[in-house]
Amino acid sequence: MNPSAGMLHSGHGYRIYGGPRRYIQGRDALQDLGTVARELGSRAVVVLDSRVLELFGERIQALLADAGVHARLCPHDGEVSREALTCLGESIADEGHQVVIGVGGGKALDSAKFVSRGGNHRLLLVPTLASNDAPTSRAIVLFDEHHHLVGLEYTRWNPDVVLVDTAIIASAPVRFFVAGIGDAIAKKFEADASSRAGLTNFFGGRPPLAGRCLAAESYAVLRRQGVAACRAVRRGEVNGAVEDVVEASLLLSGLGFENSGLFLAHSLTRGFALFPETHDCLHGELVAFGVLVQLVQERRPREQVLELLRFYADVGLPACLAAVGLAEADDSCLERIAAAALETRYMRELGGRLDAGALAEHIRSVDRIAAEEGSSRPCG
Repeated sequence: MNPSAGMLHSGHGYRIYGGPRRYIQGRDALQDLGTVARELGSRAVVVLDSRVLELFGERIQALLADAGVHARLCPHDGEVSREALTCLGESIADEGHQVVIGVGGGKALDSAKFVSRGGNHRLLLVPTLASNDAPTSRAIVLFDEHHHLVGLEYTRWNPDVVLVDTAIIASAPVRFFVAGIGDAIAKKFEADASSRAGLTNFFGGRPPLAGRCLAAESYAVLRRQGVAACRAVRRGEVNGAVEDVVEASLLLSGLGFENSGLFLAHSLTRGFALFPETHDCLHGELVAFGVLVQLVQERRPREQVLELLRFYADVGLPACLAAVGLAEADDSCLERIAAAALETRYMRELGGRLDAGALAEHIRSVDRIAAEEGSSRPCG
């Protein structure tokens, strides 16, 4: 399924905006899981991994039962592959569920999206991490059995409800929180670049003004509150800064990217994925490095790059090749990364306006700038 499936007749002539029907965020928001789920249906399947089952399974079951929702908890620790998820969907197909609830990190949420699409169920997502903005989107990231990325598929609609308990988010290792900042901080630059290039958004239409506004506000909140929020999470606290950064990382960023489009920062993650040395990095950590490359490619003032480098140092994001596991990358490696990046949908729409050799040199330039500034923090 492609992102523009069901696109209206005028195609790219329409401005198209989309997003979840409801977004609920706050400390102890999980307490309202049953109430929210009951509004969507009385029978639910809950897709979660075994770790989340261990931590929250009994509580989830009780909250749903108290609200009159009959629920089956369905742990899934397998790969997020089309084959595995098709089997998962078939195993529950005849049980009369009206709602699919996904609880956990990206794999659990993507699994829930896939299963809900197969049965045309209502979809309620409960992220336990704020490591990227996927919870609000239609996108499903699929892998093969060896965890090699095979592409994206899409649900017909965005989730009905995204329920975010910030106490749970803040209790996770801070690295995930920081990675969410890295993923979200790209969206302002990618939205601007996508708009300048005349690219389409993830609904197959022209980006509305709202998408760029939300991406810009996400960036502003992260720069203003990001350092304080990371310090609070390291202390295990939830305060106003944490609430703002969670919203910026999940909702504002998610709406920003789907409605505006992605660009070079995210494209580069496809190239990095070719090298096993990067596989210990989180998605948002690789995106953060890609942002710096995009700024250099756009010939932004050096001081703007240095300013972002300083922010990365303050929150704990990687800023050089060694920090993402590619200390030994030679020119051939960088050209492979660049070539793969240029094969993504949003780069192909540029029609060859970027060159792999030049892009490889931009990657090397970021590495040199980071070395000169002493920015060598590794992932993790």
